[in-house]
Amino acid sequence: MGGTHVLLRYTRLGKAMRATAANRNLARNCGIRTGRVITVTWAITRGLCGLAGVVFAMDAGSFDATSTDLFLVLILAATFLGGPARPTAPCSAPSSSAWLQSQRCLHHA
Repeated sequence: MGGTHVLLRYTRLGKAMRATAANRNLARNCGIRTGRVITVTWAITRGLCGLAGVVFAMDAGSFDATSTDLFLVLILAATFLGGPARPTAPCSAPSSSAWLQSQRCLHHA
């Protein structure tokens, strides 16, 4: 999460990503290669999703179509808590969701 924050906040790529997300045409007119930014963004996203899948499979021991049903609520919570206007806010949402999940588990135990 810290690496994502640093990428989005302090690098030229992060600045280009934020500019492209805010107004693609204006970013292109300012000299940002928006096509390249979008391609790199998708590549980073795919890599992080692949890494998350590998870590999940290692932790769970197996993987099938219903393995992630438990995480659907947490993913939606991270999306809504983070919001589209603040690119680094979703980084704090998973920790909040994890805390809520741990509290729920403690009360059911």
